[in-house]
Amino acid sequence: EGALLAINTADAQFAEIRARINELLPPLLELGPDQCLFTFRNASDVLRLITQGQLVTDSLDGFRSVTGYCFDAEAGQSLRFEYLQVSGNAQAILAVSPLDNPTNFIATGRAAGGQNLLSVSPVVIPFTGRYLLIIGDTSADRIEPLTSSFGVLITNITGLTIVGPGLGIDPLTGQLILLQSVTSPVISTPSPFFTPTVAGVIGAVCPSLTATCQELASCDQAYACFQAGNLRLDADLDTQGTIFNGVPCEVVLCPAP
Repeated sequence: EGALLAINTADAQFAEIRARINELLPPLLELGPDQCLFTFRNASDVLRLITQGQLVTDSLDGFRSVTGYCFDAEAGQSLRFEYLQVSGNAQAILAVSPLDNPTNFIATGRAAGGQNLLSVSPVVIPFTGRYLLIIGDTSADRIEPLTSSFGVLITNITGLTIVGPGLGIDPLTGQLILLQSVTSPVISTPSPFFTPTVAGVIGAVCPSLTATCQELASCDQAYACFQAGNLRLDADLDTQGTIFNGVPCEVVLCPAP
């Protein structure tokens, strides 16, 4: 009887301890339909689940110099990743890797100084699954506090050629918009071995985002400014400023083929 009494007392004490611990523990994590769980080196974070073709707006600041998203892709897809900074002083870097193997990068890109648009393509997806997209700031000697308001876009360019960027800034409202890029089929099959190209790093540099066609020296400069968000360089803009043929300074510098 003494032994049973001791066991019952111990059970009651353990039950009380468990109840106190449960009160201190956070509730079980329930992911929403637009969320995914990212775990790396015994630490976890809930990331935003985005889709291909979705315009995503976000920001960086002194408390958060890097952010991440997850997305689903199929083997063989050729994707383009774009980052367009609307305002701020971030020097952006972009990286793509499998969600369960985040250090196995399949694409990386770094924005050139003075360029607001970072575009990395083509990125051929090696296998069907969920992937991680990281956007961060690379400045190591910053004097002013980090600020950045930007947009992110993943575009499926499988079997297509793209003329002009997918992200732009409306010249009337200053807001991020999706551009209607001109596309055409590619005759040859894309190779699984690729080298991503980054707009603003390779090629001409836009001398000024407010420059007109008459103030630019070459067609390469016109495309660099157009890709950086100066949509006024496209003479085919409609009255809403959203429909264009993707050829900047078509009459002055870049005659259509």
